[in-house]
Amino acid sequence: MAKTYFSNKTRAQHTYTFFKDRRDDPEWHDEFVRIRRIRRREKLVQTIFGLIIVLVFFVAWHGYKAATSKNNLIPASSKLSSSSSSISNSDDSSEEKSSTESNTDTTDESSSEISSSKVSSSSSDNGVSKVARKLVGKSFTIVPIKYDGVDIDKAMDDNKAPQNTVHDSHIDGTFLSSSEMRYRIGIDPSKYFKGKVSVLENSIQLDTVNKNFDVSYVMENNQVVLSTWNETVDGHTVTMQMQIN
Repeated sequence: MAKTYFSNKTRAQHTYTFFKDRRDDPEWHDEFVRIRRIRRREKLVQTIFGLIIVLVFFVAWHGYKAATSKNNLIPASSKLSSSSSSISNSDDSSEEKSSTESNTDTTDESSSEISSSKVSSSSSDNGVSKVARKLVGKSFTIVPIKYDGVDIDKAMDDNKAPQNTVHDSHIDGTFLSSSEMRYRIGIDPSKYFKGKVSVLENSIQLDTVNKNFDVSYVMENNQVVLSTWNETVDGHTVTMQMQIN
């Protein structure tokens, strides 16, 4: 999604392309140079910030590996095997008890339904945990992509959408853990906040200072695929999108 910059000439937000197309115009040349300087500085800051995140994640990962080795933690596969064995033993015990109390078909069917419910619940929990693990350390952005069904950049260029729509609605941040995030909002990009994250079976809930988001997702090819959603702003429909980098 194209970022916009404030123009001292028009007192409105415009994309970088808007200024670049006017760089040879004497009246706009200084404005283009100023925006280009801001753009380069932002890219430098983003690069440094990205390197810091990678370094922190790298150190945390090696720390976790060292702690796991030191404490001789049980691998996830062993835990799953133990859990499956427990479920199997529980089923056997349930069948033996049912046989002792009654040999009717009704009791056998009830025991089978209980066992099926346990396995289904376990599969759901494993799926949620897998999604939660994939989020940790990843950065994300939330931006508007359409305004009343029209591409947001075109809508702003045609003055059909407020010029500050992208700037004010933009949110970017990082998942610190499966339950906490660090983020900033476009209207005040210099200030960072911490918020709660909840990973559910079909959605990811994000609690920010301005609003709460409930983003639907599905798992495809071992990847988390997020759905877009619509918000109503001053009687207009704004389509939002969340991207995980």
